[in-house]
Amino acid sequence: LQQSWIRWLRETVSTELSVHIVHAVLKKSELVVFADTSAWSVRLRYALAALDASIRQRDPALVRVLVRVQP
Repeated sequence: LQQSWIRWLRETVSTELSVHIVHAVLKKSELVVFADTSAWSVRLRYALAALDASIRQRDPALVRVLVRVQP
């Protein structure tokens, strides 16, 4: 399931952003997406906010999407 989210996100965002998605974890009603740096996490957060409707269409049970930096 996590790999399918990573693939879908990488296909959906721009190529420039896609290479900075490190991991995606589905926790109950949250999707946590990890970026490789804090600078790219901010850009990814904005891109995912713009894709909110598509993300919720893919999984209507999601309440929120979070972006974190991979430690």
